[in-house]
Amino acid sequence: NFGPNTLKLMLALFNRIFTEGSWPITWKKGTIIPISKNEKDKFNPEGLTWLLEKDKYLSKQQCGFRRNKSTIDTLTHINHEVNQTFKNKQIMGLVNLDISKAYDSTWRHNILVKLNQILCKGKILNLITNFLIDRHFKVKANNHYSEEFIQENGVPQGSALSVTLFLIAINDITKSCSPPVKCNLFADDFSYSCRSNNISSIQKFLQTTTDNLTEWANKTGFKFSPTKSNIIIFTKKRNVSELIIILDNTPIPTEESVKILGIFFDRRLTWATHIRYLKTSTSQTLNILKILSHTSWGGDSSTLIKIHKATIQSKIYYGSNLYKTASRSNLNAIDSTNNTGLRLAIGAFRSSPIYSIYNTAGVPIPEIKRNDLSLKYMVRSYICNNLPLPSENSDLYDELGKNGIIMDQSMTREQLSSPAWTSSFDINTELSSFLKQQTTPEIYRRHFQSVLENYRDYQEVYTDASKTQDQVGISIILRNQNVTLKLPNTCSIYTAEAIAILEAIKTTLDDEHPNHIIFSDSLGALNSIKNQFKPGEIATKILNKLNVALRKNKQITLMWVPGHIGIEGNELADKHAKLAVTSSVCKTIFGSTYNDLKRYINDITNTRWLNTWKQQNTKLNRIKSSTFRWINSSLNRKEESVLNRLRIGHTRLTH
Repeated sequence: NFGPNTLKLMLALFNRIFTEGSWPITWKKGTIIPISKNEKDKFNPEGLTWLLEKDKYLSKQQCGFRRNKSTIDTLTHINHEVNQTFKNKQIMGLVNLDISKAYDSTWRHNILVKLNQILCKGKILNLITNFLIDRHFKVKANNHYSEEFIQENGVPQGSALSVTLFLIAINDITKSCSPPVKCNLFADDFSYSCRSNNISSIQKFLQTTTDNLTEWANKTGFKFSPTKSNIIIFTKKRNVSELIIILDNTPIPTEESVKILGIFFDRRLTWATHIRYLKTSTSQTLNILKILSHTSWGGDSSTLIKIHKATIQSKIYYGSNLYKTASRSNLNAIDSTNNTGLRLAIGAFRSSPIYSIYNTAGVPIPEIKRNDLSLKYMVRSYICNNLPLPSENSDLYDELGKNGIIMDQSMTREQLSSPAWTSSFDINTELSSFLKQQTTPEIYRRHFQSVLENYRDYQEVYTDASKTQDQVGISIILRNQNVTLKLPNTCSIYTAEAIAILEAIKTTLDDEHPNHIIFSDSLGALNSIKNQFKPGEIATKILNKLNVALRKNKQITLMWVPGHIGIEGNELADKHAKLAVTSSVCKTIFGSTYNDLKRYINDITNTRWLNTWKQQNTKLNRIKSSTFRWINSSLNRKEESVLNRLRIGHTRLTH
């Protein structure tokens, strides 16, 4: 929000910092305010992260602070290994290591040595080196400041760059593990496991790996805490001897359950420990909700439902794709907390039917919601990381297939081939400055012709897309050439328009003419391509193809034109896109994005919840056939509670 002059001053300042490789001294002095450990907000700087991802420097096991990866990826891998252990009637030993003060004890020299291998020499390396040295800090607590200290080691807390530097420092920890030992890493949360039919073999491999990790820690400056680390044995066999793993001359304690990234794994994977933990951790929040939901002066239902979703459901549904295999009794235990929270939010009686509570609140029942989250995670895992889910989720694959979602027809994500700040493409959207409601087709055509005067040496390419309820088609017009293609019916019209642009670029790469201008009537697709720092799946592919065109000395311009204003090429593309929809000979190409499939899964979930609701026999079911929430506008809390009770059929008069 700075003005032009201020922006110029800021640009000059940062250019000088980059050129000289030195940060202002005052910028390297920090004030530390102690906060709860779970209140974190960290993100990766784009530049260095892009380079690390492009060169595949970071270990594939590292899921922390990386785009398209999450804690669930790590937890799913562990869960898969445990399920394979049970399936093969084996024994699995897992060591969950605790790194003492990981961020504060990171050895800076180790970071700089590794950065020197990645960046070689240059201004960026000098800048990061200067960023790490000569740092001071003081602590503020209760409005009092401590004396100033020198930060001799570790990465600066709270800096955007620190997370990436830490990932570099800890990256080679995974090299200490070799088959049959497998490891998992999320930032500084590290665990490794081994499964076999023989407990002595597991003991041998895990101890060897522990010794390797001790040697690695001595070289890199990290330190493990044996007493805070723990071991768990997963097996359904009886009378299995304990594992004795020695770390720094101290045996690592063996536990009946271990907490990894917020999820408790027990020896037989019953999830009973984790569900008890969820019950305990949500009980205090539930008590607060009881106060806020007073039926006379409490908050309105909409606000209370949002509070319930943010504070209780967010905890309950985290990792639900894993613990959904728990016994019905265990699931009922945590579902009761969910039921109570929603019942309090809408002001219903304890005796109210559970399905009526969820219908009134406008949310699906837990069983359907857990299935919804599992389907979405499966799709995200495949599209973002190109990884199929483990075999124990074959029922989810079958469910997707029955609903017309073919995973192989989805569009996997790519890495940008060039950093966003080095690429500058000609994306012309100047016609969008004219409001369509106030601009006649004739005025649009005149402006369009005036723009074309600047592209006399360019070959014109027109694209368009069309979608019906169950068919999607696209068309590309280049001179007398007409390319028509079909897409999966899960594609949105936005996706189809973007894919039309992508296919048009592919067509121009094989064309003999060096310059092309591609027209599209999808302003959203073009704006997505403009946003090079956070492009979507298709926009990333388009940007990569534009980079290919540059390397081939081809000039490609993308331009927005409004649809249905009488531009001949655009009208022709629209006509053939509609014909492609109903054509039986057009080739079908892959194209569903994660957002497309996510939207489609939402429809599957809503349909399943609606069918379940129609099978109920409640008083609310007799007057309300939909699952959408009825909004009680302009009613106070007491009136809203009374109305919800009347609709459910459980009031003070009847119960």
